[in-house]
Amino acid sequence: MRKRTKRKLIKICILAVLIFLAIIVIRINNKKNEVTKSEVDIKLEKEFIETKKQAAELKAKALSIGKKDNIEILEFVIKSLQNNGIDTNKYWITNYDKDIVVAMKHKGLLVEAGYYKSGTNFNEVIHKWDTLYSKRIINYVDERLEHLKDPKEKIDVVIPSSINEIKNRVFEDGIKLGTVVIPSSVNKIDKKAFNNAEFSEILFNATVDKIDGLFTENTKLENITFTQNISSISGNAFKNAKIKEVNYLGALDRFFNIYYNMLYDVPSHSGECKLLLNGIEIEEITVPEGVKNIQDYALYNYKNIKKIYLPSTIESIGIFAITGTSINEVVYNGTIEMWNKVEKAEDWIIGEVNCVVYCTDGKVEHKIK
Repeated sequence: MRKRTKRKLIKICILAVLIFLAIIVIRINNKKNEVTKSEVDIKLEKEFIETKKQAAELKAKALSIGKKDNIEILEFVIKSLQNNGIDTNKYWITNYDKDIVVAMKHKGLLVEAGYYKSGTNFNEVIHKWDTLYSKRIINYVDERLEHLKDPKEKIDVVIPSSINEIKNRVFEDGIKLGTVVIPSSVNKIDKKAFNNAEFSEILFNATVDKIDGLFTENTKLENITFTQNISSISGNAFKNAKIKEVNYLGALDRFFNIYYNMLYDVPSHSGECKLLLNGIEIEEITVPEGVKNIQDYALYNYKNIKKIYLPSTIESIGIFAITGTSINEVVYNGTIEMWNKVEKAEDWIIGEVNCVVYCTDGKVEHKIK
């Protein structure tokens, strides 16, 4: 009896020691991760402060050597910063009459993952994130992120590639987020998954083909990246959002065939918005040969687009297809006779600029009504 009791006590002691050691290991790992995160943020903050200081000094220098035009001053500052070894792609740099403003594009591990770089491959970013550990990476399926409410600063959330479904109200009202990244492993998103959540940017690579009202209440949403997986957008998807930048990753024939059910489903509907293709801001866009129809609202309100190339295969152009752009020149790979046969919605080109269509045998002018 005594032997059994003794053995039992030994087993309990061994178990207690193992539990104690496990707790120590977990605490050490957590401490390491906190230090790593802290080091990243501290490094970026130091770089940011130094960049702002240099930018102000360089603007003063530009003025002292006689540069007056704002764009000319900005180009001088950016080039000089680059010559000083600063990666200016990490920052938004804007020159005003009185001062020059420098702002970070992202903080912490998003920068480490390289997302700030123009033309960054979306899948590469996801892969890099999978190798990084931070409290910014939230692994969940059913759990609500209540512990993220009222953080000291916005938190970036990257959903791990092990997740394939985002359930209703995971991102609850009051959660303040920076960038939310949804990988291709996600194939189902419930309609109210993002209900009232406050996030400013979403990288949407889910393998769902429809966006149905997902971002209706996201009043803080300013930037969205989405892929050619998306074929239709409906349910007032962006009704209260104020999107400033849309980044499309994929084939352009699919882009021009995205179906928008109504105006509030168009991410650029609210006003000033830029279109990027694969992370690169553009001024000209080419509709691929073979495309027959340009859907309603295809380029609606993308202010940076100034010129469009159309193939001879085009048969129809939808409502508000290029309304609100800066397009004043259309290059059509067909004759005037062919152009006149293209079915055009009455409001396909309403805007602030006159437009000239250059055909293979002449030109056609479309003037503001």
